[in-house]
Amino acid sequence: MNGEVWRYQELKKFRNYCNQPWIKDKFYRFSLGKDAGRLGENVLVGLRKKVSDEITPVSAEHSATYVNYEAKYGAGFAIDLDLDTRSMTAPRSDGTTWLKITLDKVHCVGKVIQYESSGYPFLTWTCTETDCSYCVGSTIYCSEFTLTVSTEGAVSDLSPVFGCKHGDTVKLESASGSFSVYEIAILEKPGKQVRDTR
Repeated sequence: MNGEVWRYQELKKFRNYCNQPWIKDKFYRFSLGKDAGRLGENVLVGLRKKVSDEITPVSAEHSATYVNYEAKYGAGFAIDLDLDTRSMTAPRSDGTTWLKITLDKVHCVGKVIQYESSGYPFLTWTCTETDCSYCVGSTIYCSEFTLTVSTEGAVSDLSPVFGCKHGDTVKLESASGSFSVYEIAILEKPGKQVRDTR
């Protein structure tokens, strides 16, 4: 076992203690060699570093929490930048199963990335001015999920923009029942910030 892998394992034991900005800034791993090749970039003891143009969500909610265990599987774990936690979404009484993420204002969303626990992208949706239906990743899982970007607040002067979809709400729906999300990142198209007129 090389020293980098040993350091990762030791730090992981003390993840809660080490979850401090100065540690994250100093020890973000970009490579641990072949012994840890399965781990994604920008990961430290389970923490995920935000990517360029990533929007910080305000909140998350879902149709229902798996086995009603909110403390372990609540919707907020999908957006906490911690790959050691996950949300687990269950169907509600009407049979629908969804995770909804609210943004601080209307953004022009260009991509949405769902991550594996390793820190690698699991599914990636690319948006156009009309929808976010183009999914890359597992063909099977892409067909099971629908991702939409919509506007729940009242905003004016939103002309369509090529390569992104305006919205303040991102909703991931499953056609196959319960699902889990370790992390999800919402990316704004560069240079396409929207003025909040609400």
